[in-house]
Amino acid sequence: MIPISSHQDTVGPMTRTVADAAIILSVIAGPDPSDSATIDQPQPVPDYRKALTPHALRGARLGVPRKLLGEDKNILAAFNENIEIIRKLGAVIIDPAEFPDSDELLASKAEEMVSVLISR
Repeated sequence: MIPISSHQDTVGPMTRTVADAAIILSVIAGPDPSDSATIDQPQPVPDYRKALTPHALRGARLGVPRKLLGEDKNILAAFNENIEIIRKLGAVIIDPAEFPDSDELLASKAEEMVSVLISR
């Protein structure tokens, strides 16, 4: 992965659980004297684990953009298993819930253009 801009999202820490992500966020959050974008972050850094609740998904409405999922049977099987886990945790699953511009996103070659620009 090549970050194109310091102002756009980039891949962050990958974790097996939300609790693990909360622990990492508590460690990496806050001001960094070498990063002007974080200087004004509030102190003290919160313990994000305190925000975890076992019923956080109860009543949440989550849409599944099926058109954007691809066709890999293994990925779809794992995805669908996880959708069922999320449903059992109390979320309301709207399936499918397509983005209005799904077809345009799928047809877009914008990522290929970025790759070409970087490789030059």
